[in-house]
Amino acid sequence: MSISLCYYNVYANLYDKAKLTALYYSLSGRVAIRLDELIWG
Repeated sequence: MSISLCYYNVYANLYDKAKLTALYYSLSGRVAIRLDELIWG
């Protein structure tokens, strides 16, 4: 396996994790905002 391909796999994996993390935080952020509106509305 070439070094560049190895680096590509590492970066692709990190990118996927970053996307999932961003999606998770944006969704949980929206839920938290809705809860705040319900509680404090």
